[in-house]
Amino acid sequence: MSVEVKPEHARMLNNTKNVTLGIAIVSTIQAVLSSVSIVGLIALQQRKEILANANATAVVQNTIMTTTIMAVICIAFTIMLFLSYNKLRKGIIITPLVFYLYGAFTILGVVLSMINSGVNFVSLILPAVLLALSVTCILNLRRMR
Repeated sequence: MSVEVKPEHARMLNNTKNVTLGIAIVSTIQAVLSSVSIVGLIALQQRKEILANANATAVVQNTIMTTTIMAVICIAFTIMLFLSYNKLRKGIIITPLVFYLYGAFTILGVVLSMINSGVNFVSLILPAVLLALSVTCILNLRRMR
């Protein structure tokens, strides 16, 4: 369900379009880094030291599974965000559902990271910025409707 943009909302549309492109690029980088990590973890799993230790093998396999899920989700968000950017570029106002989902995914990632490795405030900077940009897009899209 899309709506054409009104002339008075052109600036908000332009800002939302640019922020969507930025978030899509960050999501693409996350997907690429997750894919590279999977390859590295599979190579690590084949080492003799890891194969000899059952506990280390289990940890590496769990990490591979988690990283694979993260890569698939990042690829899905990358596709959705680039499709949203394409519609915004054409001047079509989209529903903010993609940004709600991306915000929830970001919050879930931060919570799981805090559970697994504790609170590290430096690692919260990028998710906080991405969350703020998602909220900005949500608010702009809601105002333009």
